[in-house]
Amino acid sequence: MVDMTDVIKTLPANCYVAIRVKDNKIVGTRDIKDDEFILTFKSLIEMQKLAGYKVVSPEGITL
Repeated sequence: MVDMTDVIKTLPANCYVAIRVKDNKIVGTRDIKDDEFILTFKSLIEMQKLAGYKVVSPEGITL
């Protein structure tokens, strides 16, 4: 497990970072690159709809 202070010291001066926490302890980090996005499944569906796509589940249900 990693202490938050140690994590902050290792980060670049300007960055986006995903931090994984388990049992109130940091267990992992990952830099998010400029061409990457983190979003929920619901947000992904909404973005696709806004772009003009029709989103259909494998069962044929329009989302």
